[in-house]
Amino acid sequence: MTGIITLYYKNYNLGGLLQAYALQRSVQNMSVECEQLCIWHYRPETYMTRIRNKARRFRAAPLREIGRTAKALENRWGNRSVTADLTERRQRMEEFMHCIPHSEREYGPDNIHECLKKYDAFITGSDQVWNETYVKDPYLGINLLEFVPGHILKIAYAASGIDDALSGSGKMRLNAALASFRSISVRERSALRMLDPGNRERSRSVLDPVFLVDRQHWEKLSSASQMPEETKGGPFAFVYLLGDEKKSRDLARRIAALRGLEITAFVHAQNVFCRWDQNFGDRQVAAYGPADFLRMIKDSSIVITDSFHAVSFSILFETPFFVIERADGDSIHSRITDLLDDTDLRMCMARHRQTEEYYLENPDFSRARQVLKRSKEDSEKFLEEALYPLRRP
Repeated sequence: MTGIITLYYKNYNLGGLLQAYALQRSVQNMSVECEQLCIWHYRPETYMTRIRNKARRFRAAPLREIGRTAKALENRWGNRSVTADLTERRQRMEEFMHCIPHSEREYGPDNIHECLKKYDAFITGSDQVWNETYVKDPYLGINLLEFVPGHILKIAYAASGIDDALSGSGKMRLNAALASFRSISVRERSALRMLDPGNRERSRSVLDPVFLVDRQHWEKLSSASQMPEETKGGPFAFVYLLGDEKKSRDLARRIAALRGLEITAFVHAQNVFCRWDQNFGDRQVAAYGPADFLRMIKDSSIVITDSFHAVSFSILFETPFFVIERADGDSIHSRITDLLDDTDLRMCMARHRQTEEYYLENPDFSRARQVLKRSKEDSEKFLEEALYPLRRP
């Protein structure tokens, strides 16, 4: 049995769940028995840990921490108005989570070594598994498979989360861990430069797992959507914004208005109340799951987003889209720009100062179609070769 470690368990994030689903399905289809390990990467802090961390942050930057506290209180108050919808959203995501083959046990830092009795190989990847900002120790060490002895097969597929912000010590740790991997691949080409020469020479960039699953399968999955038909209205713009900024919503309104489209928005996307979503869009949807997300992208006239996986599925479904950059730049970095460059879709980057004509033009997906076909073949070949010792006869 092969264990897959990714941001899956209790991860109420649409892209995170869909890439976890895709990776497990792709490996299983290559005649390798596998399942996701239930590792709660974002387990809530205990009360005392939260107090200590808050005191530490206040000593380091009091004004920033005061602002952080004020925003948390605002979100907590605002959540009262969307509690029922957020609860239903979590239920839909948990239903999808449970349909992905996974371990019966929950693993964490205290018992992760026990899984070595069950699994004879490990795959780590894809979405943000090596991002030291999102994934803190000791969970980062788990994602780097530091607990796995060198004689056990280790594979990284489309691992993501390393960029120029990686600390010097983080870079050393990453390269030391990868030295014992049989096969290494990353999602962003730009991540390769963070590897030392030895690791870089035997590494390659591959597609995010969602691109390994055929479009027809995603379309079938979208038919499980529980959203009522009136949610869509007529021709509509689907807006899915993770960033918490007013100007992103203003630009989305401008693009939709120029195209004469009403907006259906998935609101409060970070699973907490967002004040800029309070009166945003012609139709607001707060209770949704992965199938609903796929359906909206497939059926919309245009997608406006700052999400990597919303961009990915827009390309898969060949739905026109625009990417709005977040104020903190987090959504853009390499994970979206590399994808847009590879598929010749840089014209889908939205800018506040662009002309009206710019936003009325639809992308040509013909090159993207060719690039993805070739890249999918290369990515599948990498995975098949990496999994060869594990394949059932």
